[in-house]
Amino acid sequence: MEFGLRVNPGLEAREFLENKINSLREMGPQEGLPKLSEDIRLIFNGRFDKLQKDTRFKQVFLNPRINIRLEKTSLGETLIGAFAILESLFSDKLSGAAGKEDRPAVEAEFFEAELNALEKLFAGDINTFDHYFILMFLRYTYQDHRVEGQKLDLIKQRFKGFVSEEDTLLKFFFYLDLFNTLNIERSSIDQAKKVSLSQQLEDEINSGEPVKNLKRQVVICRMLKALARKLVEISEGHNPLDEVRRVLDEVYLADGSENVIKGMLEKFKIYYELELQVTLEALVYKRIIFMNAGAKAAKANRKQWLQELDFSTVESLIGLLDVKDPTGRLTREQETQKELFEKYSKLLEDYKNSHPEEETKENILDEGQLNLLILRLSNVGQLEDQISRAADKLEAYRKKNSIDYQNNVIRVYNENIKRLTQCLYFFIEVSAFKRVALEQRAKQIVETIKQEIAQLQESNRGESPADVAAVVPEEEGVKEPDNGQAEETSEKEEPENTDPDLEKDPDKRAELLAMELKKLPDASKIKPLKELAYTGGLDTLKYILPLSQYSSEFLRNMARNAVIKIVLRLLKENEEHPILEIQQKQKLIDFVVGLDKKYTYLKDMELSSPKTTHKILDILIREDKDFTARTLSEIIVDEDDKVRATAVKLIADMLKQNESSLLMKMLNDPDGRVRANVIESLEAVGNRNVLGILVKFKFDKDNRARANALKAVWKFGHSEIVDSLTEMLVSQDSKMRASGVWVIGEIGHSQPNLKALLEAVKSDKEPLVVDNLQRAMRKISRREEGLQVLVVDDDIKFCQDLCRKLKNDGYRATAAFNGKLALSSAGKQLPDIVLLDLRMPVMNGVEALKALKEDEKTREVPVIVMSDLNSSVLLKEVSRIGAEDYLLKPCSYDQVVVKLGAYI
Repeated sequence: MEFGLRVNPGLEAREFLENKINSLREMGPQEGLPKLSEDIRLIFNGRFDKLQKDTRFKQVFLNPRINIRLEKTSLGETLIGAFAILESLFSDKLSGAAGKEDRPAVEAEFFEAELNALEKLFAGDINTFDHYFILMFLRYTYQDHRVEGQKLDLIKQRFKGFVSEEDTLLKFFFYLDLFNTLNIERSSIDQAKKVSLSQQLEDEINSGEPVKNLKRQVVICRMLKALARKLVEISEGHNPLDEVRRVLDEVYLADGSENVIKGMLEKFKIYYELELQVTLEALVYKRIIFMNAGAKAAKANRKQWLQELDFSTVESLIGLLDVKDPTGRLTREQETQKELFEKYSKLLEDYKNSHPEEETKENILDEGQLNLLILRLSNVGQLEDQISRAADKLEAYRKKNSIDYQNNVIRVYNENIKRLTQCLYFFIEVSAFKRVALEQRAKQIVETIKQEIAQLQESNRGESPADVAAVVPEEEGVKEPDNGQAEETSEKEEPENTDPDLEKDPDKRAELLAMELKKLPDASKIKPLKELAYTGGLDTLKYILPLSQYSSEFLRNMARNAVIKIVLRLLKENEEHPILEIQQKQKLIDFVVGLDKKYTYLKDMELSSPKTTHKILDILIREDKDFTARTLSEIIVDEDDKVRATAVKLIADMLKQNESSLLMKMLNDPDGRVRANVIESLEAVGNRNVLGILVKFKFDKDNRARANALKAVWKFGHSEIVDSLTEMLVSQDSKMRASGVWVIGEIGHSQPNLKALLEAVKSDKEPLVVDNLQRAMRKISRREEGLQVLVVDDDIKFCQDLCRKLKNDGYRATAAFNGKLALSSAGKQLPDIVLLDLRMPVMNGVEALKALKEDEKTREVPVIVMSDLNSSVLLKEVSRIGAEDYLLKPCSYDQVVVKLGAYI
């Protein structure tokens, strides 16, 4: 192999690379493809000793450099990303392969393309990369991978004309890159918001994050519109970018169109402005609650909070003192409150009369008068009602303007923009591999653009309803210009700790980062947490935990994710080099599941193959949809039926049941367990288009597949299942009979013809059949009686999981996430029993219990309280109020069912 690198490697490194490529080629696609992907990462990370020790190879690929985004990285890391983009093109092809016979051809093409790209890269030829990056860019521009023939050739020719204009290409990329970064930030702020306005206000008082984030979102929307205009302007006259222009123009520029897709960004900006206004109004009421409760945050900030009250806010607070009782029988406290209302109202009225020409903005009450006003506003329920009204106002706006729906639609456009950005970045970086001048020109242009962005930033900050943070945060890559000296500054940028040992030992760096976490302000914790997720070891967990040290939900989620990634990496490394005992592995998996219940399926993985387990853990760590689809496509054709069955569960659970195409390929699997899992997952997807296919499995020879098929087709409206059920119930196979009973238990309520079929097994002595029959009768009875369970807990995942299990067991279950919502739910539909957590926001469990027992309508409803506090004093208190029973958390589902059975 001829080497044509900028700096050729030494003899040993050359021979190593030649032998590596030759040995991979000899393996062929089936064996060599997974090995090739792994070796590319190891080569460009410098994990092979002969490459790590080679000065020339290290200088070109491994040493840190400043890329075109002015980020510190290495050429090796950039190339790993470039190969990942190339892999994603073929993962789509593999997912779309019609059957097993098509896969070998696609895999062979992929293997040859990736190997050629690697070989030619060392030879200094990047045409293979150019070809595939152009294909990828065009695919995400036109949103159609089927463009081919003369049309494809014409488009590619036009694209080459576009990319040959270096300045146009680079400007388009840098604006698109910033556009993509801001888009992701806007979306991540949305995802980090609390479930309720009341919780968000508490977070604001404790950390100041929510209001700052809302102000930030308003500015982001304005910036996105300005950037979209720039991109449309730059791409004028370039045919390959017509589709990009259309999307940017329709989605991000149009205003006021009736089309729901058009004008989205403007609608989001208006919504964020409304959300900010409503949040600031409601914050006053939450602060008053905190001040009257003597909370620590209130003591520290009381004076400042009072100074921030303006005239109109004070006027509305005084209005809350007005007591209206048609009987005229007021308590002493109400009389005092009314007197204060009349006195302060007169003060305000006199002031307005004496200043008729002025628009009064500043508060006219002194500090003592304000403190008295706050003291009289002691009715927490009244203040929470004001917060609820504010939340209702936001919710009404969201529904009227389809904000949630539009957020989902715009996410699809943003995903394509993200891919376009990635393709252009790697196209430019790999092109610069041969043309140093391109990289230098890119850095000059980014300096010019930074100045333009600074001007945009200033103009948009001026429009903001309040002071905001810088539009482009430092960690996002584009920084403020420094009188034309930005290039020089960027060259000098170094980490705070320049100890050379840290560059050599990533473990030391990770531990140092973790140790510094607690000292950093919240805004500076994001970047270290991201890095620790991929570099931290078990020793760093003691610094990242506990989660309670983080003031915002966003940071807590980020820290939780980092801890999970660290543990998953350890488990993955253990599959390569086993050092953990089975019990130790199980403890680590339990730890991950404790942090996030979505990983529960890890406890039941039916895998004996370390290689496959390694792949699955890699999926979880990387969280890359293309890589996931490609890897699962490999797993679902594995020879081991246990591996295939697990793949189905992974597709359904990990990908939130969106990968129907992958599932459909496995319906004809020879193993019944695999078919059963596929049918169960397809039912959960809820796509009725699969009904015609699932009907074919009504008489499947496997009891599990057949049972799941009957339940699924019944759910999709197909009622002709009696013959199949009858055949199951008279079968010689006890498992088939038991599965038939299970199906009737799931769908037999209010269906006399189906329940009558159970007569066939009433005298059955087989333990499995007897057990299923008892369960089925209980489920049917509960569903027909309509037993209603109200589950009240601020732990949303616990609430939802418990409700799901109760519904599967025949109960009707409703969730409420605080005491106030519980009272509202019980008022609308009287439950048969209430499971009530004690520690909750807005209204705690004790207050809710009192309200339930004081209300004539709900007084007789049994209440089982739940708490993680094992306190005899608390137990006596809730028993005195009227609780029927007590459950100590954490509790199992079986314990809950036993308690329920004692009262209903």
